Amino acid sequence: MELIVVSSPDKFKSEIPIVRDLFAAGLTTLHIRKTKFSTAKLREYLEEVPEKYHSRIIIHTHHQLAYHYHLKGIHFTKHHRKNKAKLFFKRTMFHLRKPTMLMTRSFHQIETMRTDRHLYSYAFLNPYFSRIEPMKNSFDISNDFLAKLIKESKSPVFASGNIDLNNYHLLQNMNLQGFALSKAIWKYQGDKAALFQKISSEVASW
Repeated sequence: MELIVVSSPDKFKSEIPIVRDLFAAGLTTLHIRKTKFSTAKLREYLEEVPEKYHSRIIIHTHHQLAYHYHLKGIHFTKHHRKNKAKLFFKRTMFHLRKPTMLMTRSFHQIETMRTDRHLYSYAFLNPYFSRIEPMKNSFDISNDFLAKLIKESKSPVFASGNIDLNNYHLLQNMNLQGFALSKAIWKYQGDKAALFQKISSEVASW
């Protein structure tokens, strides 16, 4: 399994040194989810990250920046997927101009994951855990059935949402490609890079 990290929603300057440390610690994929950032602000963020790490970054907004930086990929949000014609055009253009770049999305409902027939590099299943009962999945189905549905998904699946230091071990044997941490990393008061290394080393053996 692979452990990836999603950025905090709004921080910038204080986050960059931590991002560098995470990459140095072996982070292979960082999703930059900054919905309130302008194109200029996101470009500034990318400029603060050493260029050697750009190929590990997936952006959720201002996809045109992927034409100007050697990024790992782009993430299509619900907003992007509303206009199917525009989505088809954008996917086609990126396939032509950036054929090795990853394209990802999120599934927020099990039924959507079951019926979607588009192939993505991978998809988030989000929120995976219930906010009210964080030791249970949020889909009101058994873990065995959920593991079966994940295995049958057309796109590889990563768990995301309400994953913390107490429940991530429950993701083992769920047919997941991996999972994403966000708040569990950014709200941790200790060495975030050391925490990432510890968890990453553990899940690599699953």
